[in-house]
Amino acid sequence: MAEETTVDEAATKACELWEGEAEMAVAPAEPVTPLQRLSRKHWELGERILDIQDEDVERAIRGTPP
Repeated sequence: MAEETTVDEAATKACELWEGEAEMAVAPAEPVTPLQRLSRKHWELGERILDIQDEDVERAIRGTPP
């Protein structure tokens, strides 16, 4: 039974360590080439458009004007 506790403790510590490392993840590298920068900008604009559309849908559901 003592061996199981040791394994459980080791697993718990490993999970806690992994969670800490996941929270401290390094930010993704910035685009280097002009095409990469353009692609990233396109993605960001698409995300903003989707956010605006989501807000409009929520307003329509609630019945509040824009």
